[in-house]
Amino acid sequence: MSRPDSIIHDNPKSNGTNQNVYSNFSEVIDMLNHVINALGEFKNRYDKKFNFSELSKYLKIPKADVDKLISLILNFQEKYENVFTNYRLKKKIINATTYLVAEKKIEYENKSNVVNLNEKEKSYPNAITLKRDQAKLLSDMIFIFQNLKRGKAFDLNYPESQLLINLKIMKDNHPYLFYNNGNGLIYPSELGIQLGNLIHSYNKSNKKLMNLKFKNTTVIFD
Repeated sequence: MSRPDSIIHDNPKSNGTNQNVYSNFSEVIDMLNHVINALGEFKNRYDKKFNFSELSKYLKIPKADVDKLISLILNFQEKYENVFTNYRLKKKIINATTYLVAEKKIEYENKSNVVNLNEKEKSYPNAITLKRDQAKLLSDMIFIFQNLKRGKAFDLNYPESQLLINLKIMKDNHPYLFYNNGNGLIYPSELGIQLGNLIHSYNKSNKKLMNLKFKNTTVIFD
């Protein structure tokens, strides 16, 4: 295994000939993204066969490189299965230098995308008050968490979008609706997920939000 620190910290000298080595590299990246997205078709259809020959023809991949590409995919699979079993890779930029770092995974309950936080002993307030805009934000967050991010965390380290800025404010005001893993990554708590889904259901059916009850917590909408 090559030394990652040498890759990260060494500054190779330019020989004046490598400026255009990757002149078409963006096209290679686009092609790889096509392949990765196509592999997503396996989801819930694991008994099917994936026609890689047809895909390679569509993407105009030279026959001589098809086996190399498959080996690359299998190599990635092996690394994620054996090296990153309990971790996920994340990009970080520090002092204008780009790094890949490994962060501990948070376990999920596959069926509901609820973070497994051992929350059965966790106590919630007897009553909480949410403004209408906060209720909509919570509903939107849970929908994005379950349907778009597929259980991945919201990164509040660099909140560039208005959604993340609003989530950061909401987390400060209602911390029990979130779980923070200590690295600036937040997940909705069990209360946050159940409440967000209820609000979404009310909004979808055009019902007026009334006071809701979750276990021993009363939710008041202001």
